[in-house]
Amino acid sequence: MSKLFKLKKWLTIPETKKYLTQLFGEKVTEADIFKLALDGHLVLSVYFVNGAMARQGILNDCLPSECIDDIDHYTEKYPFLKHLSLPHFNNMCKLFRPNDLDQTDALSLYLQNTITEASLGLGKGVVTIYGVFDLPLFGAERLDVEHRYQMLTGGPDVTTQCLDGAFVFKGDVIYQLQESFENNEYFPGSKADGENLENQIISEKINNADAEKLREQFKAIRAAFLRARDARAAFLRARDAWPSISHYPAGGLPDDAAFVVRTESLRKLQDRLTKDDLPDKSEKPLTTRPRNTLLTIINALCEYSNIDIKSRGAAAQIAKLTQELGADISEETILKYLKEIPDAVETRMK
Repeated sequence: MSKLFKLKKWLTIPETKKYLTQLFGEKVTEADIFKLALDGHLVLSVYFVNGAMARQGILNDCLPSECIDDIDHYTEKYPFLKHLSLPHFNNMCKLFRPNDLDQTDALSLYLQNTITEASLGLGKGVVTIYGVFDLPLFGAERLDVEHRYQMLTGGPDVTTQCLDGAFVFKGDVIYQLQESFENNEYFPGSKADGENLENQIISEKINNADAEKLREQFKAIRAAFLRARDARAAFLRARDAWPSISHYPAGGLPDDAAFVVRTESLRKLQDRLTKDDLPDKSEKPLTTRPRNTLLTIINALCEYSNIDIKSRGAAAQIAKLTQELGADISEETILKYLKEIPDAVETRMK
């Protein structure tokens, strides 16, 4: 693990691809990263470069940790699971246990069908969020990830829609992303609709007289848009409902949002792989003689490659070779073994 990696809080998708290729010891594609996220093996995040509008909330009620023995297994993959009420959780258990369904698929299906606006406790106002947020993958954001995966693998277009909107979270706080009616070019009378009209006038070189007629028609549509907005505001205030009159749940992630992966998530993935790949306890550790043999072989290969193991730049030269091989080893580690070579060779020559 490089020093730079330790300092970074998140990686881009190309950087993650390179890291996982080294970790797995085999080629990893960008499509593999999105599939790992969809299957619950990796937490995918998104970086709002220019910010995003959202309603803030938190899942109502807490799930007692004693209600199931392996609760940590589920909450690790689905952080929001610990906030579900006990009745909801019991329903989820009934969903997959009697039928022996795959736990990951069952949980995903459950979350997609039970997390609603009421259970999220969303606030009435709209805030602007910046930075990196994680994707729970139970709303429209999952469709965006699925779409990216299908595009990278030459699959079909994702035509499914999610009316509940797209979600992101940070810690225990969840956000439902919002879009502005004014920025929706397909909403008659919006500012974006008016900007499209002006662009049309310019691109089609419409004469001044006809252009003024189009602008007058838009003014009437704009006035109707504003009247409808005010009527909706009065309706919502009378019922003490969500007072926002200019936003609605986003159909997906913003176009200027970038997919990223937190280094913390990659470390957790590496830890799980390490535990799964632990050697058999009956396997004997490398003894002194085989170790000296290997060090002697390394020395012979270095001499053949004209690498002086005693020179100052030997470790850096070998480190570069490991990078080209795709199995990056730090200079510090290499230097430690280079220092052991003379004694090993001397032992073998006796």
